[in-house]
Amino acid sequence: MIELKKKIKLIRVFYSSFALFSLVITLTCLVIAFSSGGKSFMLLTWLKLGVSGLIYFFQNDEMRHEYYYYKNLGLGKKSLWIGSLGFDFFLFLILMILTLQIA
Repeated sequence: MIELKKKIKLIRVFYSSFALFSLVITLTCLVIAFSSGGKSFMLLTWLKLGVSGLIYFFQNDEMRHEYYYYKNLGLGKKSLWIGSLGFDFFLFLILMILTLQIA
């Protein structure tokens, strides 16, 4: 069984392939939430989830050969996506809550 530290490191490496785009979307949502005072929280959350779905759709095909690398290290495709998108959405929620506290 793969140990937790190694699993987290592999998910971090996998997440880095689309992290820049995802973080730009998150920051855009934060700016909109700050300027609107939180009125658009639900809409921005759905926007973030939709963009995450698009990231999955496009990256899944592009990275199909890299999955063998992660599979050989003991981490499957499902674990990679759940871990990286879960972390991304958790980061989005934390930053959104902090932004709305400030606004």
